[in-house]
Amino acid sequence: MRVLKPTETDAAGDAERRLLAEMLCLEHGARAVGPDLQPLPAPHEPWPVVKMRPITAKGIPYAVHYRPTVGVVFYTLAPGTRIADLVGRLSAQLERAGDAHLRAYRAAAATPATVLRHKGRIAGGHMIVGPRKCYKKPVVEKAELPARLLQWTPPDDNEPPPHYSIRAAFTWVFMPVTAALAIGEAGFDSMPAVNATLSAVFYDEARVSNIPDGGEASPLAIGNFEGIGLPPFLLAPAGGARAGAVPARLPLGPRGGVILIDRAGRLTYVGRLLNLHLKAGRGVWPPGRNVLQLPAEAWAPGTILLREGLASADSRDFQCVSCAAPLGGEAVVVRAPRAPANGQHREWFFCPVGPNVPLVGGAFADAGLLLCAFCWNALESPACLSVHMGARVTHTVLPFSQAEAAAACPGYEPLAPLLAGAAAPLAGAPGAFVVKTPDGGPGNGASVVLACEKLGRYPAITHPAVAATRLGVVTGVALAEVSAGL
Repeated sequence: MRVLKPTETDAAGDAERRLLAEMLCLEHGARAVGPDLQPLPAPHEPWPVVKMRPITAKGIPYAVHYRPTVGVVFYTLAPGTRIADLVGRLSAQLERAGDAHLRAYRAAAATPATVLRHKGRIAGGHMIVGPRKCYKKPVVEKAELPARLLQWTPPDDNEPPPHYSIRAAFTWVFMPVTAALAIGEAGFDSMPAVNATLSAVFYDEARVSNIPDGGEASPLAIGNFEGIGLPPFLLAPAGGARAGAVPARLPLGPRGGVILIDRAGRLTYVGRLLNLHLKAGRGVWPPGRNVLQLPAEAWAPGTILLREGLASADSRDFQCVSCAAPLGGEAVVVRAPRAPANGQHREWFFCPVGPNVPLVGGAFADAGLLLCAFCWNALESPACLSVHMGARVTHTVLPFSQAEAAAACPGYEPLAPLLAGAAAPLAGAPGAFVVKTPDGGPGNGASVVLACEKLGRYPAITHPAVAATRLGVVTGVALAEVSAGL
């Protein structure tokens, strides 16, 4: 796979002309066109040629001249570039280059073992479609096909296109480079995968790969891209550090947690995503609004139950008894809860004991359990605890932040510098936020990009705005943003 990218000395359009020359050579099946798009004198060197090693002790090496009818352009885009505009420009220049070589007798591989020769089916011209997944069903028409079909796929389509062209003499498929990485990870497990490697060009307009212009890579791998280091607090333990382009995952808890970002850029960890989907009349913002309506009690850590026993004045590893989120600030205190009667909220809190049996007994019978504001708001009614479970329910204020609690809760430590930081939306990348950690804190002032799942596995490679930050990227993060109307 030839790799092409803009260079510092390029004039406007030079890189695209090199890409066009490579595309025309693949159409010709030979090095028939030079970098200036002018025909080269015959004879032409066959292209692409696959060199095969012998498979037996007495075998000899040999070469195969591969003749594609489907070519693939894997791409990264510079900020402000649209794939539709790139395809349109390339189509216009390909039309000026002509299509006589696609309308004459032409060898085309029908299967890996057969070759057909066609003439008279091609009317000429171009067809452009996208974003659209590749055609896989034969067309009914047997003639009057365009010379070229240029198509770009949806950003999340990583399946290699068919190795046969059914709607044009030659089909060009434009795919984000993540598709090439997926093919490389899966290996040559199908003829489409082989074709998408042999008859492909990687156009690295964003210049995020470490392959020089004109270099070769077959197949592409994550090691071909510049790693942007993650801050130390997000790195794996010694011996397992991850490059910035490799997806890093945040510990978002056992209940499908989400990071909530308010309009001031403050971050809050919500331990259960469903807690943000509330019924009408029980608002989620601000989260302490309903909590503060409960009777208040002074913060007394010695009466709060942790996993290892009662807390002390130095304890910080407080977590919600329902969603396991680290706790700081306002919280609900639940004391002496009992198992509810049959049919009352057992789907919310499974009780292996009979109705009205204390859930906390012995020396800890009157110890408090903490519930976060979001789990409290998600209850159908305060009566769920105070009546159906017979608990005494109050509210208290923990004299430290959620970030401080996360730093003390096993497994949540990487969240702490982020929760103490400030987030700002990344312009041009909906669903991505730049989080700056506090100077002098655990994050030491480092900045990192949080990218939601819809931005894909490798937004530091594929998304122009994310790549332009040159920051470490944490991918697949469940993010929620407080609406401007709240």
